[in-house]
Amino acid sequence: INGDIWPNSWPGYGSHAARAGYPHATVPMGAVHSLSVGLSFIGGKNSDGEILGYSYVYEQKSKKRIAPQYLQNSNALEIINKAVKPYVEN
Repeated sequence: INGDIWPNSWPGYGSHAARAGYPHATVPMGAVHSLSVGLSFIGGKNSDGEILGYSYVYEQKSKKRIAPQYLQNSNALEIINKAVKPYVEN
């Protein structure tokens, strides 16, 4: 629900893989409150091909991709508005 808004400037889990130079792929895994969510595959050194393979197979088999939507702002869905409100400065 909070998307890219995190307290204390926490960048999200994918940044750890990026800093270490490890392969990271995120694929669609469905929706929560009509917002798309992803599943991350992160591997160790020199496992780029494996990570691409795993993520491709998961995406093709699961068929969890949802059509993109455009929300004008966080007020578009009440659940988002409530979740984001504590982190948004007025």
